Amino acid sequence: MPLFLGAIFIVGVGIATASTGISPQQATPPQSPPKAEGTQAQVKPLEVPKIVPIKSEDVQGITFADKPGVTYVLARTLSERLSLDLDLDKNEKVMTIGDQTFTGFRRLFNGSIIIPIRDIEKLDGTLEPTKEDGRVTIQHYANIFDVVIGKKRIEVDKAAQELTAFQGDIVVLKSNVSTGRPGHNTPNGDFKTGPKERMHYSRKYNNAEMPYAVQVNGDVFFHGYPSVPSYPASHGCIRMPLGRNGAAKYLFGWVERGVDVKIFGVYSWESRRTKKRRNG
Repeated sequence: MPLFLGAIFIVGVGIATASTGISPQQATPPQSPPKAEGTQAQVKPLEVPKIVPIKSEDVQGITFADKPGVTYVLARTLSERLSLDLDLDKNEKVMTIGDQTFTGFRRLFNGSIIIPIRDIEKLDGTLEPTKEDGRVTIQHYANIFDVVIGKKRIEVDKAAQELTAFQGDIVVLKSNVSTGRPGHNTPNGDFKTGPKERMHYSRKYNNAEMPYAVQVNGDVFFHGYPSVPSYPASHGCIRMPLGRNGAAKYLFGWVERGVDVKIFGVYSWESRRTKKRRNG
């Protein structure tokens, strides 16, 4: 009896196989349909980190009356703020900041190089003027700062026979001077610069020439003079050294009308006599 049932089972399987055309060995579990042609797996793009500018302290700007509308900054300060190397070839009179070269640059009276802020564009930087106090915002990649034009002022120390011109905290010019001798004293006080003339003629002293004259108060002027001793020797004016690179010409090119002037101190003639005795 068991043999008979086994034969029936084998015959049944054969019939099922013949009806479907698939052998038992070929039977596989159902699979997902293939993807349509032309479709690809989406790849998420890499995120590039954004550069967040870091704003640093303001940089003081410098201006000159003979170059209206141009603001300068110290080249050394600019290179430091932009994290760029500065090299100077004194023989060739060429300065390099980063990979850019500069020639014909201007200097402060002490020789420090200054360059116009518009030159930041040569270094891949941008300028954005603001309406507030004439500020200019400079951005160079992650570096950002404001250039602020400082207020001009002039101080004359009669005790030291010395003039110092400032713009903000920057010393633009420092020079020896000669103020009024006894009987022609240069007044102490606070004044403002008045008109200026490249060549002024003194009506009080026989039309004496006063090159690079800038009025301080009444008949008192800053002006160039061939002789500028280390003691008071003028008729009341403030004498300054002449020459192509002299302090008188430099001050004239820098100062405008209305700049604050402070004159102070008293020259000690006794100290001068003591020095002369010591020097024999």
